[in-house]
Amino acid sequence: MGKRQPPRTSGASSQRRRTSIYIWSVIVGFFCLYLLWAWRQERGPESPTEERTDIADEADAGYDFDELPETPPREEVLATLRKLTPYVMACGQGQSGVLRIHIAISGKTGAVTDAAVIKQFAGTELAKCATSIVEQAQFPRFRKKVLTVVYPVTLPGSARDGGIDGGRDADTPG
Repeated sequence: MGKRQPPRTSGASSQRRRTSIYIWSVIVGFFCLYLLWAWRQERGPESPTEERTDIADEADAGYDFDELPETPPREEVLATLRKLTPYVMACGQGQSGVLRIHIAISGKTGAVTDAAVIKQFAGTELAKCATSIVEQAQFPRFRKKVLTVVYPVTLPGSARDGGIDGGRDADTPG
């Protein structure tokens, strides 16, 4: 009895494997674009800027801020972020790791005034995609001038399940 040799891979099978990976990458990319398109369709015909302007006008019209809470309830902040999670994850296109987005929310309008990816993915295309989604979020209004939140999203290619990282890193009221 002779020793068994591992099967040799030909250049053709290696090429097929690369082609298959490329095709799946294109499919995932188009799926992500579809998700983003569907999410934007869900938001209606108005642009996020127009919505924010309407809210700012209402806020300036003598609304009684004393009735508002100091900060929005943690559950409401997390609920808003959870709605965004699948769209932010779609930006990852198979990447792994924890995407952390630093978000500044205006108390007067509830609109996101700034969003930036920090740490591992800062400055990448993933960061641009994720922040463009997060900047459209609308939170409940509150009395504090600005609330900052760190929004951690575990990308599907990583060891943990995807989604908000249990809020453990979030700097939200609680």
